[in-house]
Amino acid sequence: MCSQVFAAIVYYQQVPYIMAKHIFLIGAAKSGTTKLADMLNAHPEICLCDPKEPNFFTEKEFHQDKLNSYQSLFPKQDTEYLLDASTSYSAGWKKSSKSTAKRLFEYDSKAIIFYMVRNPVKRTWSSYWHSYRTGAEKRSVKEALSDDKNQHIQASMYQDRISDYLHYFEKNQISIINFEDFIKRPEIYADYLFTLLNLEKIAFSQNTQDKTVNQAYQWRGYFSFINMIPLKYVIKVNLIIKQWLPENAHKLIKSFLSKPVPLIDSSTTTFLHKKFETPQRKLHENYSDLFVKPE
Repeated sequence: MCSQVFAAIVYYQQVPYIMAKHIFLIGAAKSGTTKLADMLNAHPEICLCDPKEPNFFTEKEFHQDKLNSYQSLFPKQDTEYLLDASTSYSAGWKKSSKSTAKRLFEYDSKAIIFYMVRNPVKRTWSSYWHSYRTGAEKRSVKEALSDDKNQHIQASMYQDRISDYLHYFEKNQISIINFEDFIKRPEIYADYLFTLLNLEKIAFSQNTQDKTVNQAYQWRGYFSFINMIPLKYVIKVNLIIKQWLPENAHKLIKSFLSKPVPLIDSSTTTFLHKKFETPQRKLHENYSDLFVKPE
């Protein structure tokens, strides 16, 4: 750890002075991170990055000569915390999470790490179809999920991803939020996280509570051309439409224009359950003390 701290000190000489602490909501993707990010951003002392997922510290995006531009991604600079909610930080493919964790530590060794996890079978299935519907995944379900090195599987190996981050960060800097528990009581969990951050609780507006998870749509018929438009623009337009249309009308239009995600079949469920059974047991055996458990 001493060598890591020394490396961080050297690194600090190359980056702008950090006024606020950073919160990195590292994933996992398709586990409710968008909803949690929106709720955390509702606090006046937390500023969410714009865009929400800059993926700045990933292998593909990171450039040391662009570090000065990172702080400019935050609309407000005078808050106590700056929030980056890039789920790619725990994608895990090609050992990327460990190298990303190293970059985050070198940038801010005092950063707070929030990590949302979900039933790995459901998360993996959702991850595959999200990628397939955006065109990033071309393989069949069987072929993709049989590849243990792909992001759908690796991002669900939660105990490995936590281990990657604990190689650099201390345990008291990392909190794990279980999606299935969070979604039942989102306000309770958000309030608890505010307490962990030494922030006052806030009253959430109905608009903040109603915001949902990020979705990918596979448009059909005459609207299939939308599949060629970058997803971030489709999401922005979708959010605008949601603000103007009643919820039932929005759902009706979405179901009419886009293909639904297929339900997972029993054979795939069994296959994935066996794959994740041991990793899930190790996660709870080794890191149960990191799980957020509001009273």
